[in-house]
Amino acid sequence: MYRGYIMVCSGPNCGVTSGRLADEFEVQIKMAGLRKEIQVIRGG
Repeated sequence: MYRGYIMVCSGPNCGVTSGRLADEFEVQIKMAGLRKEIQVIRGG
């Protein structure tokens, strides 16, 4: 179970950069050592 979630819209109406935004969140979460505590959810 995760302590927190970050939801990023990644559907066709969400914008071109939404995928890169979700990727960057994942990189920063990993660098902070929080990969097991925070999950990035792509929706849309």
